[in-house]
Amino acid sequence: MQQDVNSSAAGRSFGHPRRESEVISLRLLQRLRITPDRAKRYVELARRNGTTIQVEALADPSTNANAYFAAMAELLGLPFIANVEASQILAYDRPLEDLLSDADGATAVYFRRSGGRLLLLVSPTEQQAYELDSFLTRYPHLRDELVMTPRAVLRRAIIAKTSGAMLNRSASRLFVQRPDLSARLVTNTWQSALLGSGAVLIPVLWWAFPQVASLALYGLASLFFLACVLLRTLALSSKRFCYNPLASIESIDRLPVYTVLVALYREDNIVGDLLVALSSLRWPRSKLDIKLVCEQHDRKTIQAIKAHALSSMVEVIEVPEGGPRTKPNALTYALQVCRGEFVVLYDAEDRPHPDQLQEAWQVFSREDERLACLQAPLVITNGHINRLTGMFAHEYAGLFRGLLPWLARRGLVLPLGGTSNHFRRRALENAMAWDPYNVTEDADLGLRLVRLGYRCSTITRPTLEEAPDTLAVWLGQRTRWMKGWMQCWLVHNRNPATLLNDLKIKSFIVSQILLVGIISSMLIHPITYIIITFDIIYLFNQGAPGAYHFIFPALGLASTLVAYVTFYLLGRAASTPLERRRNRVGLFFIPVYWLLLSVAGWRAAWELFRRPHYWEKTPHKRLVSAPPASPPDRK
Repeated sequence: MQQDVNSSAAGRSFGHPRRESEVISLRLLQRLRITPDRAKRYVELARRNGTTIQVEALADPSTNANAYFAAMAELLGLPFIANVEASQILAYDRPLEDLLSDADGATAVYFRRSGGRLLLLVSPTEQQAYELDSFLTRYPHLRDELVMTPRAVLRRAIIAKTSGAMLNRSASRLFVQRPDLSARLVTNTWQSALLGSGAVLIPVLWWAFPQVASLALYGLASLFFLACVLLRTLALSSKRFCYNPLASIESIDRLPVYTVLVALYREDNIVGDLLVALSSLRWPRSKLDIKLVCEQHDRKTIQAIKAHALSSMVEVIEVPEGGPRTKPNALTYALQVCRGEFVVLYDAEDRPHPDQLQEAWQVFSREDERLACLQAPLVITNGHINRLTGMFAHEYAGLFRGLLPWLARRGLVLPLGGTSNHFRRRALENAMAWDPYNVTEDADLGLRLVRLGYRCSTITRPTLEEAPDTLAVWLGQRTRWMKGWMQCWLVHNRNPATLLNDLKIKSFIVSQILLVGIISSMLIHPITYIIITFDIIYLFNQGAPGAYHFIFPALGLASTLVAYVTFYLLGRAASTPLERRRNRVGLFFIPVYWLLLSVAGWRAAWELFRRPHYWEKTPHKRLVSAPPASPPDRK
């Protein structure tokens, strides 16, 4: 009788329940003294988003989850605990690890009291709460066998209980299942023999046959430079970059849960900026599954996050010590506790376009399951600071708004960027996620997805970032990238015939140009300058050299200059008018920039030998620069 009275009162205050299960949530809102207007908003959101009143209430940062579940425990006549130790819980009807990726996020486990008594620890969904209420009405004596806790508390205990097994899986799964695709071992036998022989023979040959060695270097440099030139020239034919149109979403209740993964390490200074950026995403808050992934020992960042009022849709994942301390290991660890059908990866300093998730989901919805990943363009907003940031912005414009869309339209392999990658979660897991031992995990994953039969493409709504504005930070970041590209080439070329069979001829050629061409051209670049200089000095000292003697220096110089020009033209073509006026880019600074890239390349080669899996952290500052003009909407 009392239940009927409470249900009627809830109906008068907040509107009549659509489902019987909503009765519990409406009674809870009354018990929590939620205002009628706020409660009605939860009801409307639940019906629009295809969720429940409970989900919408807990997605609101102003709702205290502990108070919510304490009120539910009181309503159902159950004891409540706000803290659970990992040692107290046991699996109920399924392995504990399986509960973490459930859409409901784990709702029941066995719980051992301090006296040894075994109870059922519950954190019910709206429907489960309704069924539990009915069940306990029929069997009231079973209340002594149950205890309630907030869902976040239950999940933390399960994660702590299973963290060792999860860490082992994240660090070793790829290596155990596909050692041929793992960077844990840097080289195989024939690669080690080839690199070792080359390190000995090349200096000897250069000393013994300097002219032949110079000729060979000219040939290699010209080949690599001209291959990159060809690719950039073809990409120049791309149509002008603009936003793809968004269709209106008629059935918001059909939108899936979207996981947002953000790896943070020593980022306590920009946590506030990150949360503001994520709050601007135009996606139902109750259908976001935000994971802020931190190293367990990074207490400053974790405390900075917890200092903010977070909704139940935001979860801090602490990666324990033990595996490689790399971003891909942290991401692979966190993927095991994600609930979304789709997953997007952002960096802590990112400011994604509010409609980026909508665009990605609409593209995924139109395509088949073979489309595994969508890359959003990265736009640098501080290109006006100095020449270094200007060249970085120019380079990113050419890559993300020029080359990658051109490759995607032709179904060719894409070198993914390290952020703003949108994945079908099933495809990501089938590909065994990120390689924890590869320090450029994005490029590696893009290649692996294609090798396993998937496709990658691009979308148009950007993510705003800031480039490193000091040489020391830029050099550390670029060294890590170059080292990772070297790892990618070594891993995927362990059996070139198999790679060719997996990628097919066009993507195979593109992969070699993007990895071998760019890396080798950066390594050879300063040597080419030195040889050209010595050759010119030598020729002029001979008195009256013939035209033949100018061919090789001229060839090397010409291929280098053409490479500079196409690099400049592609970046300029992909930039907005405001970026062209604002960013500090100069054609005559490109040689200096490329020589800096060469320094990073040689530093990367040395690090690959000394510490291949070392992750050189890029520190980030608070965001201060204004964003550039966005590409115009398509008319």
